[in-house]
Amino acid sequence: NNVKKFVFTSSMAVYGNQKPPFDERMPRKPVDPYGCGKAYCERMLEIFAKTYGFDYTIIRPHNIFGPRQNIADPYRNVIGIWINRIMRGKPPIIYGDGRQTRAFSYIEDVTPPLANAGFFEEANGQIINLGSDEVVTINKACKIVLKVMRSKLKPKHVEERPCEVKHAYCTIRKSQKILGYKTKHKLKDGVKKTVEWAREVGPQKPTYRLPLEITKRAPKVWREKLI
Repeated sequence: NNVKKFVFTSSMAVYGNQKPPFDERMPRKPVDPYGCGKAYCERMLEIFAKTYGFDYTIIRPHNIFGPRQNIADPYRNVIGIWINRIMRGKPPIIYGDGRQTRAFSYIEDVTPPLANAGFFEEANGQIINLGSDEVVTINKACKIVLKVMRSKLKPKHVEERPCEVKHAYCTIRKSQKILGYKTKHKLKDGVKKTVEWAREVGPQKPTYRLPLEITKRAPKVWREKLI
């Protein structure tokens, strides 16, 4: 189709267990299947672009959340899962001790720079982290969700997930310089907007349309459909 440019939405999972904040100059060292898949796609895109002569930009977002996400998904997007469980009168689930650190990124902050990547020449051939620089523990993020929802429920801690990276957040200087990124929503602000939308939609029954192909060492709440 004579594509002129390809923008690939990758993930910070390609960095693996390296010391954060993750910088774009770091090598790809994924430690889980998802990160490996993204790293493979990144490298293939670089090879195809050189072989067939088109431009590309690789975007590495991290922990995006916000209105219109699938809160019925029992596996992905922890903030949406928490909100949906709380609306259903169930305690939010935290894997492990909750001391993992992340930088949750609100969708309205991320989408304009993501679109810019397709049209800004400065982004050609670049790998760019995209997302918030507000680093919080999972425990703190959960407290924020509970407070915004005015819930008295207490988090339920379950066994940690195999191969989960404990500390994962990125530098954002490159996205600020090239794509005009700016963190306009603090986590609490984004959660408020997401909760308002979720309450309009109403609580959702978790969907398990994609059965676990491998149940060995999968979290019990996944195996027994307890989300």
